[in-house]
Amino acid sequence: MKFLQDAKYFNKGEGTIVDVGANNGVISIGALTNGEVSNAIAIEPDINNFSVLTHNIKQNNLEHAFKTLNYAVSDNASILQLEISKSNLGDHRIQKPTSTRELFKESKRKVVDVKSDTLDNLLKDIDPNNISLVWVDVQGHEGYVFQGAQKILSYGIPVVSEIWPYGIERSGMSQQQFCDIVSAQWTYFWVRRKTGFVQYSVTDFHEFLEELGGDGDFNNVIFTAKLISNQHSRP
Repeated sequence: MKFLQDAKYFNKGEGTIVDVGANNGVISIGALTNGEVSNAIAIEPDINNFSVLTHNIKQNNLEHAFKTLNYAVSDNASILQLEISKSNLGDHRIQKPTSTRELFKESKRKVVDVKSDTLDNLLKDIDPNNISLVWVDVQGHEGYVFQGAQKILSYGIPVVSEIWPYGIERSGMSQQQFCDIVSAQWTYFWVRRKTGFVQYSVTDFHEFLEELGGDGDFNNVIFTAKLISNQHSRP
């Protein structure tokens, strides 16, 4: 948050965070209680997680600042199948046909139907100029989220996203397809290293995926459409 505020993307305490894959609200509730933003839109497909999310919002007396949506975010409006993880309530995943080997016994998971829609449709009544950032953590389905958010992302809103090569391939999308989607939308991505945030060109995103590998490692990045000065660049 401080990195983006220092870069003048938004002022501390102002604007809205859009929390895609909100789970129990740890990101968006945390952002509000810490005074980083003034409002939040939390989107979560699993009905049980959604119930906990709304409970946590009420428990923190934040109902006035929240809008909650019980949806999966994808590239179209439809009914999708959500794999339910018994061991990790943050690892429910949209199920897609894939030949990628499974590491977490996904084939044994219960599957439920969930409503999906695009981010552009879900946020059609929201002024994009009031959105400070979009935070996306959807267990490999991020590429589909980006495909359905072309309008909202055209405003240059920074996006914090989990990147999980194994999850991307399990979502039915190749790493090359994901790189193409990212390259079409942004110019830079930022990774927090020991020295601070380091800037990379999205044309090199495939190298970052190779760095993470395909055995379950993941990391968060920040996607931006413009250069942020006074920060570390890739050597």
